[in-house]
Amino acid sequence: MTMSALPPSQISAMRETLDHDAAESTRAAVNAKWETIHVLGAQIAVMADIAPEKSDDILAAFPALLEGANAWQYDIAARGVEDAEVLLRLGLTALATVTARGQDPSAPALALWRELHHAREIVLATLQPHAEAA
Repeated sequence: MTMSALPPSQISAMRETLDHDAAESTRAAVNAKWETIHVLGAQIAVMADIAPEKSDDILAAFPALLEGANAWQYDIAARGVEDAEVLLRLGLTALATVTARGQDPSAPALALWRELHHAREIVLATLQPHAEAA
């Protein structure tokens, strides 16, 4: 059996630092994916023949919502963002195929753009503050 040369308080502090660093890295990845889905959404808007939306406020508010979320909210929101990114990437691939065939991609692009908005609304609703159970 090996014993640590560090006192338990230092080991605990090191674990907290590692946990904090891992959480920050994960939050940064989720924020980056959130920004990515908005970039992809702008591409889809062009294909849907609609004006890209101004999403600056939504992008700016997201990190604070994520930071203030409970663990369960964070987990659901992170999965939702990841799912939305995958959906949009696959959708853009399908739209590129439609375009390559010489077909008009505007109707399916509009449907995909609406899916983005539904997914985004769900993620944002999940992150809204909820009353704690008594």
